[in-house]
Amino acid sequence: MFVERDTPSVTLPASGIGNYTLFAQADLYNWIYESNETNNISSPVTVRLLPPLSFNTTGMRWTSNGFQMQLDGLAGGGLVIYASTNLVSWTPIYTNPTATGSILFLDSSATNSRVRFYRAIEE
Repeated sequence: MFVERDTPSVTLPASGIGNYTLFAQADLYNWIYESNETNNISSPVTVRLLPPLSFNTTGMRWTSNGFQMQLDGLAGGGLVIYASTNLVSWTPIYTNPTATGSILFLDSSATNSRVRFYRAIEE
């Protein structure tokens, strides 16, 4: 993909899940005089696009042990699920080094909270 000099951003395809390697290059046509032309390209940066994570609402339910939920869209990275009662302070309540597909998770501390919010991050 070629990006003109005045374009500071690159848009990757929405369905393009996978790894991409990006470079930045200055003075593509050597129009600017420099004593060293070998420093016009950056080191490669690898960007990994993951599928979106989503909590499956059909898998959510209260049990005698807590609140059970299902998380879909895992691509095999490390997973952290956070919980909050105020949307400001987030506490990690579940960590998993790798998972793919879906996981079923039980929050046993949910019975102690009147309101509980969740978010998940795959690293």
